[in-house]
Amino acid sequence: MKKPAILILLLFTFCQWNCKQSASLPEEMVLEHIVQMPQSSSRNLPLLVLMHGLGSEEKDLVFLGNLFKKDWLVVNVRAPYTHTNGKYRWYELDRSKQPIHNVEEAGNSLQLIETLIQQLIKKYDVDTNRIVVGGFSQGGIMSYSMGLSNPDLIKGVAVFSGVLTEDLHEDFINENDQIDLNVFISHGSKDPVLPFPKAQMTKPLLEEKGCTVTFVPDEVIHTISQKHVQGFLAWMKGM
Repeated sequence: MKKPAILILLLFTFCQWNCKQSASLPEEMVLEHIVQMPQSSSRNLPLLVLMHGLGSEEKDLVFLGNLFKKDWLVVNVRAPYTHTNGKYRWYELDRSKQPIHNVEEAGNSLQLIETLIQQLIKKYDVDTNRIVVGGFSQGGIMSYSMGLSNPDLIKGVAVFSGVLTEDLHEDFINENDQIDLNVFISHGSKDPVLPFPKAQMTKPLLEEKGCTVTFVPDEVIHTISQKHVQGFLAWMKGM
């Protein structure tokens, strides 16, 4: 009589344990990404989300994440749309006449980034007062979108060789909005892809809206220079 009772107890205990384990499993993450965990702590983590440019992938900015591996949780995100084999985009870009951005794809990517950040907050015990998004080129444009549309959640935006495009951001900035956001901008004065003057114009535009802006130019093309990296390091110390 004892054996059946013990068996029932074991089955009951296993069921309880299994149900608890299933209930605590994290939900499926909405975007592919690489996580760089900090060395100093695993609780109340500041979060840096990095987004690659058009035709690249999530490993592209890992070198930037390595600069903050002591204290920051760094997440390098892959864009949701395939550009070419093994390369990705946040939205389609038509350069046949003038740059035309696929706003529908950009909007969907923005929604996925928002969802991913909420998932990361839940999974990694993120300090919601220290969330920074950043990116290169098209990833920088998406960082602007994310920060300007979610200033209550995002505390800092870092843009490397990106610009504030009118067709993607006209809904995020209007005459009455004041936006409390820290912004880092770096750009090459010889950039043939996204013009340097357009990046320069962004600084006063954002400052008019209440943003605190750091602008670091350099005499380079469409790239991240050592001067840009040093400026980014200095800016991140205040975040």
